Amino acid sequence: MNKHGVNLQYPEHPPGRKLCIPKTGYLSSIQSALLGMLIAVPAYASADAPACFPNVEAYMVARFGPAYRDDENLVVQDKVFGKTRFSLVMDVTSGTNASHTLLRANTQKEMCVVLMTPPTVELQLVSVDAAGVPMEFKSVDQAPPGMPANDILYRRTDAMQYAMAVCHHLTWKGQRQSRKRVACSAS
Repeated sequence: MNKHGVNLQYPEHPPGRKLCIPKTGYLSSIQSALLGMLIAVPAYASADAPACFPNVEAYMVARFGPAYRDDENLVVQDKVFGKTRFSLVMDVTSGTNASHTLLRANTQKEMCVVLMTPPTVELQLVSVDAAGVPMEFKSVDQAPPGMPANDILYRRTDAMQYAMAVCHHLTWKGQRQSRKRVACSAS
């Protein structure tokens, strides 16, 4: 646990080993990205429990550093998907594709990372269960010319996270779209 009350224990991190975090008061973008990969369980990683934080502020500081408020490219929005409230964190630095992270409050009122996407144009709700809790999300990125776009379907797991379930590469020949199913690790 760091001074912000953030549990830095990654579910697959070996017990008894501490994470080394610089004491400079800020993180470089590379350090921030690496730290984000360690403490925020990505949708494409297998883990038994999501990374949880006392609040969204603690997540933002842990992921992007204490000066995150100075970066206008880091956006936090309250969103409702189905009947469930989430905090959506986006890094819109690229201008086209943004990373999307969904956090949801657990029963202890902590904010837990339940979905992290690779850079994508939009995160869309696909389906909800009878209680209005999202079951599936979808993301599609805008690929550079000549490269396939990634269409990724995320499904809710037993741990109430969302994991990559079905992945496609999309290509276009004129107005005709072609979809090729690929391993989600290749997306």
